[in-house]
Amino acid sequence: MKKFLFIHSQPQQSIESREGLDALMVAAAFDQDCSLLFLGQGLLQLKKQQNAKLIDSKAIDGALKTLPFYDVEEIYVASQDLLRFGLTEQDLLLPVKLLDQNQLSTFLTQYQEVLHLG
Repeated sequence: MKKFLFIHSQPQQSIESREGLDALMVAAAFDQDCSLLFLGQGLLQLKKQQNAKLIDSKAIDGALKTLPFYDVEEIYVASQDLLRFGLTEQDLLLPVKLLDQNQLSTFLTQYQEVLHLG
């Protein structure tokens, strides 16, 4: 079985974010080993208590909360992005694993397929 990594680096209002999340759930539904990495502004998709209506967008927090039902439990964020946006792990919708800058390049090598979703 291939290991897939989906990387989100755009905020939730981007079409790439919603389509990427759909692609992740499809792959996971077919028993693929999928993980998710949020980088840069993509981290903001995980922030609790967002109001998507303010940006005329559809909320994706409901879809994010279903990821454990698809056995997508490996969710990573770059620790420097948490600092950059003044967030803590408690500010996020889902439990995450933190990666520092040194771990990121090594981390990527464990996946056969890496899909960067904008």
